[in-house]
Amino acid sequence: MQMNFAYIYRQHKDNLTDNMDKLGILRKKIGEMEELPAMSYTVKLVSRQTAKYNDSTITELTDTILQDFALTNKILRMVNTVYYIKSQFSGKITTISRAVYVLGLEHIRNAALSMVLFENLKNKSLAKELKNNYMTTYVSSIISRELAKIVDKEKCEESFLCAMFYDLGKIITTYYMPDESKLIKDLVSKKGLDDKTASAEVLGISYERIGITLAKDWHLSQQIVHCMHRQPHVKLAKPDNPMDLLRCFVSFAGELCSTILSFHSNHVGWMASLENLIKRYSNCFSVSPEKMIEILKLAIDEVTVYGQNFDFDADDNSFVKISRQLLSSTGFTSATNTTVIPDYAPMATREYEDIGGIQVLDWNMAMSDARETTESILNRGILEVATALLEDLTLNDILRMVIEVMFRGMHCSRIIILIRNPKESVMEGRFGFGENVFTIIKNFRFITDLGADDIFNMALSRGSDLLVKNVNDKRIATKLPEWFMNLIDSETFMIMPIRIGKMPIGLIYMDKPFAGDLQIAPTVLHCLKMLRDQAILAIKQKTK
Repeated sequence: MQMNFAYIYRQHKDNLTDNMDKLGILRKKIGEMEELPAMSYTVKLVSRQTAKYNDSTITELTDTILQDFALTNKILRMVNTVYYIKSQFSGKITTISRAVYVLGLEHIRNAALSMVLFENLKNKSLAKELKNNYMTTYVSSIISRELAKIVDKEKCEESFLCAMFYDLGKIITTYYMPDESKLIKDLVSKKGLDDKTASAEVLGISYERIGITLAKDWHLSQQIVHCMHRQPHVKLAKPDNPMDLLRCFVSFAGELCSTILSFHSNHVGWMASLENLIKRYSNCFSVSPEKMIEILKLAIDEVTVYGQNFDFDADDNSFVKISRQLLSSTGFTSATNTTVIPDYAPMATREYEDIGGIQVLDWNMAMSDARETTESILNRGILEVATALLEDLTLNDILRMVIEVMFRGMHCSRIIILIRNPKESVMEGRFGFGENVFTIIKNFRFITDLGADDIFNMALSRGSDLLVKNVNDKRIATKLPEWFMNLIDSETFMIMPIRIGKMPIGLIYMDKPFAGDLQIAPTVLHCLKMLRDQAILAIKQKTK
Protein backbone atom coordinates (compact mmCIF):
# COMPACT_ATOMS: atom_id res chain seq x y z
CA MET A 1 0.00 0.00 0.00
CA GLN A 2 2.87 2.36 0.85
CA MET A 3 4.62 1.60 -2.49
CA ASN A 4 1.40 2.17 -4.41
CA PHE A 5 0.89 5.59 -2.80
CA ALA A 6 4.49 6.59 -3.53
CA TYR A 7 4.08 5.61 -7.19
CA ILE A 8 0.86 7.62 -7.54
CA TYR A 9 2.45 10.61 -5.83
CA ARG A 10 5.53 10.53 -8.11
CA GLN A 11 3.28 10.33 -11.17
CA HIS A 12 1.32 13.33 -9.95
CA LYS A 13 4.53 15.34 -9.41
CA ASP A 14 5.84 14.35 -12.86
CA ASN A 15 2.68 15.68 -14.50
CA LEU A 16 3.20 19.13 -13.04
CA THR A 17 5.19 21.54 -15.21
CA ASP A 18 7.88 23.48 -13.42
CA ASN A 19 6.23 26.82 -14.02
CA MET A 20 2.70 25.75 -13.10
CA ASP A 21 1.14 28.24 -10.68
CA LYS A 22 -1.27 26.30 -8.46
CA LEU A 23 -2.63 29.47 -6.87
CA GLY A 24 -3.30 30.88 -10.34
CA ILE A 25 -5.10 27.67 -11.35
CA LEU A 26 -7.12 27.78 -8.14
CA ARG A 27 -8.14 31.40 -8.78
CA LYS A 28 -9.15 30.46 -12.33
CA LYS A 29 -11.27 27.53 -11.11
CA ILE A 30 -12.99 29.76 -8.56
CA GLY A 31 -13.92 32.08 -11.41
CA GLU A 32 -15.00 29.37 -13.86
CA MET A 33 -16.68 26.72 -11.71
CA GLU A 34 -19.80 26.93 -9.63
CA GLU A 35 -18.79 28.86 -6.54
CA LEU A 36 -18.23 27.10 -3.26
CA PRO A 37 -21.77 27.02 -1.81
CA ALA A 38 -22.50 30.21 0.11
CA MET A 39 -18.81 31.16 0.33
CA SER A 40 -19.18 34.24 -1.86
CA TYR A 41 -22.19 35.37 0.18
CA THR A 42 -20.28 34.80 3.40
CA VAL A 43 -17.41 36.92 2.14
CA LYS A 44 -19.81 39.60 0.96
CA LEU A 45 -21.45 39.69 4.38
CA VAL A 46 -18.19 39.79 6.30
CA SER A 47 -16.58 42.39 4.02
CA ARG A 48 -19.44 44.77 4.79
CA GLN A 49 -18.31 44.92 8.40
CA THR A 50 -16.05 47.77 9.43
CA ALA A 51 -14.27 48.60 12.64
CA LYS A 52 -16.59 51.57 13.16
CA TYR A 53 -20.10 51.15 14.51
CA ASN A 54 -21.92 53.72 12.38
CA ASP A 55 -25.24 54.18 10.63
CA SER A 56 -23.82 53.33 7.22
CA THR A 57 -22.45 49.99 8.46
CA ILE A 58 -25.67 49.02 10.23
CA THR A 59 -27.84 49.94 7.25
CA GLU A 60 -25.66 48.01 4.80
CA LEU A 61 -25.53 44.92 7.02
CA THR A 62 -29.29 45.01 7.58
CA ASP A 63 -29.94 45.40 3.85
CA THR A 64 -27.60 42.51 3.01
CA ILE A 65 -29.45 40.17 5.35
CA LEU A 66 -32.90 41.36 4.28
CA GLN A 67 -32.11 40.55 0.65
CA ASP A 68 -32.13 36.85 1.63
CA PHE A 69 -35.55 35.96 3.02
CA ALA A 70 -34.43 32.57 4.33
CA LEU A 71 -31.37 34.02 6.04
CA THR A 72 -33.48 36.76 7.62
CA ASN A 73 -35.88 34.28 9.18
CA LYS A 74 -33.11 31.97 10.37
CA ILE A 75 -31.19 34.78 12.03
CA LEU A 76 -34.36 36.01 13.74
CA ARG A 77 -34.93 32.46 15.01
CA MET A 78 -31.36 32.28 16.22
CA VAL A 79 -31.29 35.59 18.06
CA ASN A 80 -34.42 34.58 19.95
CA THR A 81 -32.62 31.75 21.73
CA VAL A 82 -31.91 31.39 25.41
CA TYR A 83 -28.32 32.55 24.90
CA TYR A 84 -29.22 35.71 23.03
CA ILE A 85 -32.29 36.58 25.09
CA LYS A 86 -30.03 36.91 28.14
CA SER A 87 -28.53 39.95 26.42
CA GLN A 88 -31.80 41.72 25.70
CA PHE A 89 -33.32 44.60 27.54
CA SER A 90 -36.91 43.50 27.01
CA GLY A 91 -39.12 41.76 24.47
CA LYS A 92 -38.35 39.37 21.63
CA ILE A 93 -36.43 40.47 18.55
CA THR A 94 -38.40 40.54 15.31
CA THR A 95 -36.33 42.97 13.21
CA ILE A 96 -32.74 42.74 12.04
CA SER A 97 -32.30 46.43 12.87
CA ARG A 98 -33.05 45.92 16.56
CA ALA A 99 -31.05 42.70 16.62
CA VAL A 100 -28.00 44.68 15.50
CA TYR A 101 -28.63 47.31 18.17
CA VAL A 102 -29.29 44.89 21.04
CA LEU A 103 -26.70 42.26 20.22
CA GLY A 104 -24.08 44.19 18.28
CA LEU A 105 -22.63 43.81 14.81
CA GLU A 106 -20.35 40.95 15.85
CA HIS A 107 -23.16 38.74 17.15
CA ILE A 108 -25.24 39.20 14.00
CA ARG A 109 -22.24 38.65 11.77
CA ASN A 110 -21.33 35.42 13.57
CA ALA A 111 -24.94 34.25 13.52
CA ALA A 112 -25.06 34.74 9.76
CA LEU A 113 -21.72 33.00 9.23
CA SER A 114 -22.62 30.00 11.35
CA MET A 115 -25.97 29.73 9.54
CA VAL A 116 -24.17 29.68 6.19
CA LEU A 117 -21.80 27.03 7.49
CA PHE A 118 -24.59 24.71 8.56
CA GLU A 119 -26.44 25.21 5.28
CA ASN A 120 -23.31 23.83 3.59
CA LEU A 121 -23.24 20.87 5.96
CA LYS A 122 -26.79 19.96 4.87
CA ASN A 123 -25.80 20.04 1.18
CA LYS A 124 -25.84 16.38 0.12
CA SER A 125 -23.83 17.09 -3.03
CA LEU A 126 -20.75 18.13 -1.07
CA ALA A 127 -18.00 15.59 -0.57
CA LYS A 128 -17.78 13.95 2.83
CA GLU A 129 -14.27 15.34 3.32
CA LEU A 130 -15.46 18.91 2.75
CA LYS A 131 -18.26 18.45 5.27
CA ASN A 132 -15.71 17.16 7.76
CA ASN A 133 -13.64 20.31 7.19
CA TYR A 134 -16.68 22.48 7.81
CA MET A 135 -17.52 20.69 11.05
CA THR A 136 -13.94 20.92 12.28
CA THR A 137 -13.96 24.65 11.50
CA TYR A 138 -17.15 25.24 13.45
CA VAL A 139 -15.96 23.32 16.52
CA SER A 140 -12.66 25.20 16.34
CA SER A 141 -14.57 28.51 16.29
CA ILE A 142 -16.51 27.57 19.43
CA ILE A 143 -13.32 26.51 21.23
CA SER A 144 -11.63 29.76 20.24
CA ARG A 145 -14.61 31.74 21.52
CA GLU A 146 -14.60 29.89 24.87
CA LEU A 147 -10.87 30.46 25.35
CA ALA A 148 -11.40 34.17 24.77
CA LYS A 149 -14.12 34.18 27.42
CA ILE A 150 -11.57 33.00 29.98
CA VAL A 151 -8.92 35.57 29.13
CA ASP A 152 -10.57 38.55 27.44
CA LYS A 153 -14.37 38.54 27.07
CA GLU A 154 -14.24 41.46 24.67
CA LYS A 155 -12.47 39.21 22.16
CA CYS A 156 -15.14 36.45 22.16
CA GLU A 157 -16.93 37.37 18.95
CA GLU A 158 -13.77 38.38 17.11
CA SER A 159 -12.13 35.13 18.15
CA PHE A 160 -15.08 33.12 16.85
CA LEU A 161 -15.06 34.92 13.50
CA CYS A 162 -11.30 34.66 12.91
CA ALA A 163 -11.38 30.93 13.66
CA MET A 164 -14.07 30.50 10.98
CA PHE A 165 -11.48 31.47 8.36
CA TYR A 166 -8.44 29.75 9.88
CA ASP A 167 -8.64 26.84 7.40
CA LEU A 168 -9.95 28.81 4.40
CA GLY A 169 -7.13 27.57 2.16
CA LYS A 170 -7.84 23.94 3.01
CA ILE A 171 -11.59 24.29 2.44
CA ILE A 172 -11.13 26.05 -0.91
CA THR A 173 -8.58 23.47 -2.11
CA THR A 174 -10.75 20.55 -0.99
CA TYR A 175 -13.64 21.88 -3.06
CA TYR A 176 -11.81 22.94 -6.22
CA MET A 177 -8.92 20.45 -6.22
CA PRO A 178 -10.25 17.23 -4.65
CA ASP A 179 -7.56 14.98 -6.20
CA GLU A 180 -4.71 17.10 -4.87
CA SER A 181 -6.51 17.39 -1.53
CA LYS A 182 -6.66 13.58 -1.27
CA LEU A 183 -2.93 13.32 -1.95
CA ILE A 184 -2.25 15.85 0.79
CA LYS A 185 -4.44 13.91 3.23
CA ASP A 186 -2.56 10.70 2.37
CA LEU A 187 0.77 12.41 3.02
CA VAL A 188 -0.46 13.57 6.42
CA SER A 189 -1.72 10.09 7.28
CA LYS A 190 1.15 7.97 5.92
CA LYS A 191 4.17 10.22 6.46
CA GLY A 192 3.05 12.03 9.56
CA LEU A 193 3.39 15.49 8.00
CA ASP A 194 1.26 18.43 9.07
CA ASP A 195 -1.18 20.09 6.66
CA LYS A 196 1.13 23.02 5.99
CA THR A 197 4.09 20.88 4.95
CA ALA A 198 2.06 18.30 3.03
CA SER A 199 0.09 20.89 1.06
CA ALA A 200 3.28 22.76 0.15
CA GLU A 201 4.84 19.49 -1.07
CA VAL A 202 1.89 18.59 -3.32
CA LEU A 203 0.81 22.05 -4.50
CA GLY A 204 4.02 24.02 -4.26
CA ILE A 205 2.14 26.38 -1.93
CA SER A 206 0.72 25.67 1.51
CA TYR A 207 -2.94 25.74 2.57
CA GLU A 208 -1.93 28.57 4.88
CA ARG A 209 -0.54 30.71 2.05
CA ILE A 210 -3.54 29.98 -0.20
CA GLY A 211 -5.95 31.06 2.55
CA ILE A 212 -4.02 34.24 3.36
CA THR A 213 -3.75 35.23 -0.30
CA LEU A 214 -7.46 34.68 -0.98
CA ALA A 215 -8.40 36.49 2.23
CA LYS A 216 -6.44 39.50 1.01
CA ASP A 217 -8.04 39.20 -2.44
CA TRP A 218 -11.45 39.28 -0.76
CA HIS A 219 -10.50 42.23 1.48
CA LEU A 220 -11.12 40.40 4.74
CA SER A 221 -10.10 42.20 7.92
CA GLN A 222 -6.51 42.50 9.09
CA GLN A 223 -7.39 40.47 12.20
CA ILE A 224 -8.70 37.55 10.13
CA VAL A 225 -5.61 37.52 7.91
CA HIS A 226 -3.24 37.79 10.89
CA CYS A 227 -4.90 34.86 12.66
CA MET A 228 -4.47 32.63 9.60
CA HIS A 229 -0.68 32.58 10.12
CA ARG A 230 0.34 29.29 11.76
CA GLN A 231 2.34 29.33 14.97
CA PRO A 232 5.85 27.80 15.14
CA HIS A 233 6.10 24.38 16.83
CA VAL A 234 7.95 25.73 19.86
CA LYS A 235 6.87 27.10 23.21
CA LEU A 236 5.32 30.46 22.42
CA ALA A 237 6.31 33.74 24.01
CA LYS A 238 3.81 36.02 25.71
CA PRO A 239 1.78 37.93 23.07
CA ASP A 240 2.98 41.50 22.50
CA ASN A 241 -0.41 42.96 21.63
CA PRO A 242 -4.15 42.15 21.54
CA MET A 243 -3.99 40.95 17.92
CA ASP A 244 -1.29 38.42 18.75
CA LEU A 245 -3.36 37.20 21.72
CA LEU A 246 -6.33 36.78 19.37
CA ARG A 247 -4.10 34.76 17.04
CA CYS A 248 -3.16 32.51 19.98
CA PHE A 249 -6.83 31.69 20.71
CA VAL A 250 -7.46 30.85 17.06
CA SER A 251 -4.30 28.83 16.45
CA PHE A 252 -4.68 26.86 19.69
CA ALA A 253 -8.24 25.89 18.71
CA GLY A 254 -7.10 24.92 15.21
CA GLU A 255 -4.20 22.84 16.51
CA LEU A 256 -6.43 21.13 19.07
CA CYS A 257 -8.83 20.06 16.33
CA SER A 258 -5.93 18.76 14.22
CA THR A 259 -4.69 16.84 17.26
CA ILE A 260 -8.13 15.28 17.74
CA LEU A 261 -8.19 14.10 14.10
CA SER A 262 -4.77 12.47 14.53
CA PHE A 263 -6.29 10.05 17.07
CA HIS A 264 -8.76 8.51 14.59
CA SER A 265 -7.42 4.96 15.03
CA ASN A 266 -6.49 4.84 18.75
CA HIS A 267 -6.67 6.99 21.86
CA VAL A 268 -3.27 6.23 23.36
CA GLY A 269 -1.46 9.42 24.27
CA TRP A 270 -4.46 11.70 23.80
CA MET A 271 -4.21 13.39 27.20
CA ALA A 272 -0.43 13.70 26.91
CA SER A 273 -0.83 15.46 23.55
CA LEU A 274 -3.42 17.82 25.01
CA GLU A 275 -1.16 18.64 27.95
CA ASN A 276 1.80 19.30 25.63
CA LEU A 277 -0.32 21.67 23.54
CA ILE A 278 -1.41 23.54 26.66
CA LYS A 279 2.24 23.84 27.78
CA ARG A 280 3.24 25.32 24.41
CA TYR A 281 0.67 28.10 24.92
CA SER A 282 1.18 28.53 28.68
CA ASN A 283 2.81 31.97 28.23
CA CYS A 284 -0.20 33.11 26.21
CA PHE A 285 -3.00 32.06 28.55
CA SER A 286 -3.60 29.70 31.44
CA VAL A 287 -6.02 26.81 31.06
CA SER A 288 -6.07 23.36 32.65
CA PRO A 289 -6.51 20.08 30.73
CA GLU A 290 -9.76 19.53 32.66
CA LYS A 291 -11.06 22.93 31.51
CA MET A 292 -10.14 22.17 27.89
CA ILE A 293 -11.99 18.86 28.06
CA GLU A 294 -14.99 20.77 29.42
CA ILE A 295 -14.75 23.27 26.54
CA LEU A 296 -14.49 20.46 23.97
CA LYS A 297 -17.56 18.78 25.44
CA LEU A 298 -19.46 22.07 25.28
CA ALA A 299 -18.45 22.53 21.63
CA ILE A 300 -19.55 19.03 20.61
CA ASP A 301 -22.84 19.39 22.51
CA GLU A 302 -23.42 22.75 20.82
CA VAL A 303 -22.93 21.52 17.26
CA THR A 304 -25.01 18.41 18.03
CA VAL A 305 -28.04 20.35 19.23
CA TYR A 306 -27.56 22.90 16.47
CA GLY A 307 -27.54 20.09 13.91
CA GLN A 308 -30.70 18.57 15.39
CA ASN A 309 -32.54 21.86 15.04
CA PHE A 310 -31.36 22.43 11.46
CA ASP A 311 -31.80 18.89 10.12
CA PHE A 312 -28.14 17.93 10.11
CA ASP A 313 -26.94 14.80 11.91
CA ALA A 314 -23.64 15.74 13.51
CA ASP A 315 -23.13 12.16 14.70
CA ASP A 316 -22.48 11.05 11.11
CA ASN A 317 -19.42 13.31 11.03
CA SER A 318 -16.07 11.61 11.61
CA PHE A 319 -14.64 14.54 13.59
CA VAL A 320 -17.57 14.45 16.01
CA LYS A 321 -17.27 10.67 16.37
CA ILE A 322 -13.56 10.88 17.21
CA SER A 323 -14.21 13.72 19.67
CA ARG A 324 -16.90 11.70 21.45
CA GLN A 325 -14.57 8.71 21.74
CA LEU A 326 -11.80 10.86 23.20
CA LEU A 327 -14.20 12.50 25.64
CA SER A 328 -15.42 9.08 26.71
CA SER A 329 -11.84 7.88 27.24
CA THR A 330 -11.26 10.79 29.65
CA GLY A 331 -14.41 10.06 31.64
CA PHE A 332 -16.53 12.81 30.07
CA THR A 333 -19.70 12.00 28.18
CA SER A 334 -21.06 14.09 25.32
CA ALA A 335 -24.55 12.72 24.75
CA THR A 336 -26.55 13.20 21.59
CA ASN A 337 -29.72 13.61 23.64
CA THR A 338 -28.29 16.43 25.72
CA THR A 339 -30.74 18.82 27.29
CA VAL A 340 -28.18 21.64 27.29
CA ILE A 341 -29.21 24.54 25.09
CA PRO A 342 -25.94 25.91 23.72
CA ASP A 343 -25.09 29.43 22.65
CA TYR A 344 -26.40 29.24 19.10
CA ALA A 345 -29.10 26.55 19.36
CA PRO A 346 -32.56 27.68 18.22
CA MET A 347 -35.54 27.22 20.51
CA ALA A 348 -37.61 24.16 19.75
CA THR A 349 -41.17 24.58 18.63
CA ARG A 350 -43.45 24.36 21.67
CA GLU A 351 -46.75 25.37 23.16
CA TYR A 352 -46.94 28.01 25.85
CA GLU A 353 -44.97 27.08 28.95
CA ASP A 354 -47.09 25.60 31.73
CA ILE A 355 -46.12 26.31 35.33
CA GLY A 356 -48.46 24.40 37.59
CA GLY A 357 -51.65 25.06 35.62
CA ILE A 358 -50.66 28.60 34.63
CA GLN A 359 -49.61 29.24 31.04
CA VAL A 360 -46.88 31.82 30.40
CA LEU A 361 -48.02 33.74 27.32
CA ASP A 362 -44.58 34.27 25.86
CA TRP A 363 -44.12 34.39 22.08
CA ASN A 364 -41.09 33.03 20.23
CA MET A 365 -40.09 32.88 16.57
CA ALA A 366 -40.50 29.10 16.39
CA MET A 367 -44.21 29.48 17.16
CA SER A 368 -44.73 31.63 14.06
CA ASP A 369 -46.49 30.36 10.98
CA ALA A 370 -43.96 29.98 8.16
CA ARG A 371 -46.51 31.64 5.85
CA GLU A 372 -46.68 34.91 7.70
CA THR A 373 -49.17 37.47 6.47
CA THR A 374 -48.42 41.11 5.79
CA GLU A 375 -50.57 42.10 8.78
CA SER A 376 -48.80 39.72 11.18
CA ILE A 377 -45.36 41.05 10.23
CA LEU A 378 -46.50 44.67 10.51
CA ASN A 379 -48.30 44.13 13.81
CA ARG A 380 -45.30 42.40 15.39
CA GLY A 381 -43.13 45.21 14.12
CA ILE A 382 -45.39 47.80 15.74
CA LEU A 383 -44.99 46.05 19.10
CA GLU A 384 -41.22 45.89 18.74
CA VAL A 385 -40.91 49.56 17.74
CA ALA A 386 -43.05 50.44 20.77
CA THR A 387 -40.58 48.56 22.98
CA ALA A 388 -37.63 50.20 21.26
CA LEU A 389 -39.08 53.66 21.93
CA LEU A 390 -38.57 52.96 25.65
CA GLU A 391 -34.92 52.03 25.11
CA ASP A 392 -31.88 54.16 24.51
CA LEU A 393 -31.82 53.83 20.73
CA THR A 394 -30.86 56.71 18.45
CA LEU A 395 -33.38 58.34 16.14
CA ASN A 396 -31.76 56.64 13.15
CA ASP A 397 -32.07 53.26 14.89
CA ILE A 398 -35.82 53.77 15.35
CA LEU A 399 -36.39 55.06 11.81
CA ARG A 400 -34.38 52.13 10.42
CA MET A 401 -36.57 49.70 12.38
CA VAL A 402 -39.77 51.34 11.09
CA ILE A 403 -38.84 51.07 7.42
CA GLU A 404 -37.44 47.55 7.88
CA VAL A 405 -40.81 46.39 9.21
CA MET A 406 -42.56 48.03 6.25
CA PHE A 407 -40.05 46.54 3.81
CA ARG A 408 -40.48 43.00 5.13
CA GLY A 409 -44.22 43.23 5.57
CA MET A 410 -44.96 44.78 2.16
CA HIS A 411 -42.35 42.69 0.30
CA CYS A 412 -41.24 45.84 -1.51
CA SER A 413 -38.66 46.05 -4.23
CA ARG A 414 -37.16 48.94 -2.25
CA ILE A 415 -38.00 51.41 0.49
CA ILE A 416 -36.39 54.79 1.22
CA ILE A 417 -36.89 57.32 3.99
CA LEU A 418 -36.25 60.96 3.15
CA ILE A 419 -35.57 63.71 5.70
CA ARG A 420 -35.88 67.44 5.03
CA ASN A 421 -32.68 69.47 5.00
CA PRO A 422 -33.83 72.75 6.59
CA LYS A 423 -30.89 74.73 5.24
CA GLU A 424 -31.75 74.02 1.62
CA SER A 425 -35.47 73.16 1.88
CA VAL A 426 -34.69 69.87 0.18
CA MET A 427 -35.99 66.37 0.91
CA GLU A 428 -33.01 64.00 0.80
CA GLY A 429 -32.84 60.22 0.87
CA ARG A 430 -31.38 59.23 4.24
CA PHE A 431 -31.28 55.43 4.10
CA GLY A 432 -33.28 52.48 2.83
CA PHE A 433 -33.37 48.80 1.89
CA GLY A 434 -33.80 46.89 -1.33
CA GLU A 435 -32.65 46.65 -4.92
CA ASN A 436 -29.80 49.00 -5.82
CA VAL A 437 -30.88 51.29 -3.00
CA PHE A 438 -27.45 52.66 -2.10
CA THR A 439 -26.97 53.97 -5.63
CA ILE A 440 -30.50 55.36 -5.99
CA ILE A 441 -30.54 57.05 -2.60
CA LYS A 442 -27.71 59.41 -3.57
CA ASN A 443 -29.93 61.05 -6.20
CA PHE A 444 -33.31 60.65 -4.49
CA ARG A 445 -33.89 64.27 -3.50
CA PHE A 446 -36.27 67.09 -4.43
CA ILE A 447 -36.97 70.71 -3.48
CA THR A 448 -39.88 71.12 -1.10
CA ASP A 449 -42.43 73.51 -2.58
CA LEU A 450 -45.88 73.11 -1.08
CA GLY A 451 -47.37 75.01 -4.00
CA ALA A 452 -45.95 72.62 -6.60
CA ASP A 453 -48.25 70.06 -8.23
CA ASP A 454 -45.89 67.08 -8.43
CA ILE A 455 -46.99 64.03 -6.44
CA PHE A 456 -44.28 64.31 -3.78
CA ASN A 457 -45.02 67.92 -2.84
CA MET A 458 -48.74 67.15 -3.14
CA ALA A 459 -48.40 64.46 -0.48
CA LEU A 460 -46.42 66.81 1.78
CA SER A 461 -48.85 69.74 1.48
CA ARG A 462 -51.98 67.63 1.95
CA GLY A 463 -50.53 65.27 4.53
CA SER A 464 -52.00 62.43 2.47
CA ASP A 465 -50.64 58.93 1.84
CA LEU A 466 -50.67 58.41 -1.95
CA LEU A 467 -50.51 55.28 -4.10
CA VAL A 468 -49.61 55.27 -7.79
CA LYS A 469 -50.80 51.99 -9.28
CA ASN A 470 -49.23 52.55 -12.70
CA VAL A 471 -46.68 55.23 -13.54
CA ASN A 472 -47.58 54.79 -17.23
CA ASP A 473 -51.15 56.02 -16.66
CA LYS A 474 -51.41 59.13 -18.86
CA ARG A 475 -53.67 60.87 -16.34
CA ILE A 476 -50.81 61.32 -13.89
CA ALA A 477 -47.97 61.97 -16.36
CA THR A 478 -47.69 65.63 -15.32
CA LYS A 479 -47.55 64.71 -11.63
CA LEU A 480 -44.41 62.58 -11.92
CA PRO A 481 -41.24 64.72 -11.92
CA GLU A 482 -38.57 64.09 -14.53
CA TRP A 483 -35.83 63.38 -11.97
CA PHE A 484 -37.96 60.56 -10.54
CA MET A 485 -38.81 58.96 -13.88
CA ASN A 486 -35.13 58.98 -14.88
CA LEU A 487 -34.06 57.47 -11.57
CA ILE A 488 -36.62 54.73 -10.86
CA ASP A 489 -37.78 51.90 -13.14
CA SER A 490 -40.60 50.59 -10.91
CA GLU A 491 -44.14 50.93 -12.22
CA THR A 492 -45.99 51.28 -8.92
CA PHE A 493 -45.14 53.10 -5.68
CA MET A 494 -46.54 54.53 -2.47
CA ILE A 495 -45.48 57.62 -0.53
CA MET A 496 -46.25 58.50 3.09
CA PRO A 497 -45.45 62.02 4.33
CA ILE A 498 -43.97 62.54 7.79
CA ARG A 499 -45.32 65.75 9.30
CA ILE A 500 -45.29 67.32 12.75
CA GLY A 501 -48.36 69.50 12.83
CA LYS A 502 -48.46 70.87 9.30
CA MET A 503 -44.68 71.01 8.95
CA PRO A 504 -43.32 68.38 6.53
CA ILE A 505 -40.09 66.90 7.86
CA GLY A 506 -39.78 63.64 5.95
CA LEU A 507 -41.31 61.12 3.58
CA ILE A 508 -41.38 57.33 3.22
CA TYR A 509 -41.22 55.89 -0.30
CA MET A 510 -41.78 52.24 -1.26
CA ASP A 511 -42.19 50.57 -4.64
CA LYS A 512 -42.68 47.33 -6.56
CA PRO A 513 -41.57 46.55 -10.12
CA PHE A 514 -44.85 46.02 -11.99
CA ALA A 515 -48.10 47.96 -12.25
CA GLY A 516 -50.75 46.67 -9.86
CA ASP A 517 -48.26 44.80 -7.66
CA LEU A 518 -48.71 47.18 -4.74
CA GLN A 519 -52.11 46.50 -3.16
CA ILE A 520 -52.99 48.23 0.12
CA ALA A 521 -55.83 46.66 2.10
CA PRO A 522 -57.47 48.87 4.79
CA THR A 523 -56.01 46.72 7.59
CA VAL A 524 -52.54 47.02 6.05
CA LEU A 525 -52.92 50.78 5.64
CA HIS A 526 -53.86 51.05 9.32
CA CYS A 527 -50.62 49.25 10.30
CA LEU A 528 -48.51 51.40 7.99
CA LYS A 529 -50.01 54.58 9.45
CA MET A 530 -49.27 53.35 12.98
CA LEU A 531 -45.65 52.71 12.05
CA ARG A 532 -45.40 56.16 10.47
CA ASP A 533 -46.88 57.67 13.65
CA GLN A 534 -44.25 55.83 15.69
CA ALA A 535 -41.59 57.42 13.49
CA ILE A 536 -43.09 60.85 14.22
CA LEU A 537 -43.13 60.07 17.96
CA ALA A 538 -39.45 59.06 17.80
CA ILE A 539 -38.57 62.32 16.04
CA LYS A 540 -40.38 64.31 18.72
CA GLN A 541 -38.67 62.37 21.53
CA LYS A 542 -35.16 62.40 20.13
CA THR A 543 -35.06 66.01 18.94
CA LYS A 544 -36.22 67.70 22.15
